[in-house]
Amino acid sequence: MKVLVLDGSPKGKEGRTMKLTEKFIEGVKEARPDCLVEYICLKDVRIEPCTGCSACWRKTQGRCVIDDDAMSIRDKYVKADIIVWSFPLYIYGAPSKTKACMDRIVFPSLMPQMYYDKDGVIRHPWRFKGRHEKQVLISTCGFPQIEHNFDALLAQMNIINANITNILCCASGALYPPMFDAYRERVEAYLADVKQAGIEYIRNDAISLPVINRLKEPLVPPAEFMERFNASWDWDYVDER
Repeated sequence: MKVLVLDGSPKGKEGRTMKLTEKFIEGVKEARPDCLVEYICLKDVRIEPCTGCSACWRKTQGRCVIDDDAMSIRDKYVKADIIVWSFPLYIYGAPSKTKACMDRIVFPSLMPQMYYDKDGVIRHPWRFKGRHEKQVLISTCGFPQIEHNFDALLAQMNIINANITNILCCASGALYPPMFDAYRERVEAYLADVKQAGIEYIRNDAISLPVINRLKEPLVPPAEFMERFNASWDWDYVDER
């Protein structure tokens, strides 16, 4: 089994999201010790924005004509058994480098023709069948609330892949002390659940409802998180009109 982790955090492995992803992969490896895991840190590779030229549809049969690292990533993307997207929420969506990567590896992986799916939605069919269709999204946000903040990202990711499994963490500032050091025990329990999610995903092709529900709970009560967070900033409104 091949697992491809696409680390889209601008902070790379130092980011909070990767702390969760590494726990998830720890669970994956416990369930499948023979699995091969490859990490690609997107901040360290060269990915230019898609130009919309459609050459990958019209001329090169699924290969982008831009000379950078995107096609080598695409080749691994379509051959992996599981793709793990790992990145923090940026302005209610994916960070810019991650979005560029999606544009460059997903667009050439689609065919130009259109069809109705089982729900009556018009889509492009996948050029490559099989392995790359099993995906996991692991994302964090600074808000102490999942509802509404992840809506735009989830809509996009669920359209790209109807079988995607989501692990979303809010109030992610608690993952590192000292501001929320009183919640160390809660954080450790949360990380244990993320590892359990990796085990269940490999063994059962799904994460159990009790684990999913626990992972949705904020690491710190929202009102307390906001109070402490706001107190750490010295700011005021600026009228630039």
